[in-house]
Amino acid sequence: MKSLGFIFFVVLGFTACKHSNFTIEGEISNAATPPTILVNIMHADGAIRPIDSTLLHDGKFSMLGKVKRTEVAFLQFSNEATFPFILEKGDIKVAINYDKWDEYKITGTPLNDKFDAFHSRYHALWANADSAYVKFVRAEGAGKLPKEELDVLRKEVMIKYGLMLDYSKSYIAENKDNILSVAALWSVHKVLKKEDYKTLSNIISPNLKYSNLLDLMQKQANGKLPN
Repeated sequence: MKSLGFIFFVVLGFTACKHSNFTIEGEISNAATPPTILVNIMHADGAIRPIDSTLLHDGKFSMLGKVKRTEVAFLQFSNEATFPFILEKGDIKVAINYDKWDEYKITGTPLNDKFDAFHSRYHALWANADSAYVKFVRAEGAGKLPKEELDVLRKEVMIKYGLMLDYSKSYIAENKDNILSVAALWSVHKVLKKEDYKTLSNIISPNLKYSNLLDLMQKQANGKLPN
């Protein structure tokens, strides 16, 4: 009976530990030089520093750590690209192609699945807007279209960028009570107008004030720090 009781408590302890932990399993393709993988978070002093790191082996890496609180973190490769994700309990899956960084996938947990859906939609809208902009710039540079047709192309650019911005703003507003709003705002804040940045940062729930990233953005948006 003692041995059975011991096994029960070991299993119980392992389960509790697992439920308070995160794992990250990742696959990185087309990396010319195997990078160091860092998990960074923003600290109270406003600096983004690593809480864990590992190396890439045969295109794969794994990490294990404890979640103190659900927050926005950043997966970074050496001194190269940085990818925001949600540090939460569970098994996080990463798939990144060095040739197409914008199409990264970080999934496997409830919030990361939702943030991945946001990123995919936002990236698709951004690509449409960027394509329209390139088309307009090339037409303007060629100097062969009349002003009326150029105006049509210019309007198309504005409409598509508007769709991209409207989507991101509505997503942040709809998720203002959870950490997804902080992750989404960080992803798009550089393309927002000052007034939109301020409005969106200020509607996010006070319950998320623990987020150092949110604190930084609110200070930026309200003119207390440079953007």
